Amino acid sequence: VKLITTGSTGRSLSSMNLDVEQLVASGPLGGDQEIGGYITQGKIAAIFFFTDPLSAHPHSPDIEALNRICCVHDCMFANNPSTAKALVYSLQYFPFALSRLLGVNPSQNMDSSVVKAYKENQQKVIASVSAEKKKEDKKKKPSRRGSTASFAPERKGGRNKTNYRRKSKRQSLVGTGNLDGLLENFGDTSI
Repeated sequence: VKLITTGSTGRSLSSMNLDVEQLVASGPLGGDQEIGGYITQGKIAAIFFFTDPLSAHPHSPDIEALNRICCVHDCMFANNPSTAKALVYSLQYFPFALSRLLGVNPSQNMDSSVVKAYKENQQKVIASVSAEKKKEDKKKKPSRRGSTASFAPERKGGRNKTNYRRKSKRQSLVGTGNLDGLLENFGDTSI
């Protein structure tokens, strides 16, 4: 069994001769979020996260986020000694929990039902927005058939006559990317 802990917790467990595989940052410094990231990747089988229920925590939003991510990804979670004992027992004797702990449970890296439902809903939202955007673009895009440009008079046979005019020196310089010529005329602001 590999233990991944936040910084302070890991150092405490190491002092009790428990083998900690990996230390992440301390909880208030983002360690809870790092562990949450591992949960979303399917790299964590169970969480043991005890808090003092009688005191306020400066990083309580992080704790709530970790609890939420465990629920979203169906990760086993113990937050007090009684649930921890039950979880340890389950990990030792219950095939489902043991297979998750050993990383051999095929459903462990699959999306939970909550995640599946969320992703399906997101696909529907994206498809709806995309369809709406296509409709808007279609309305904005004028048809080329039978349209005439307002600056060109109608020609016989329904074709437009294109009005060409010579570009000014400044337009020519900008159009060709002639930077020296553009900088020469920079002082004149009549562009």
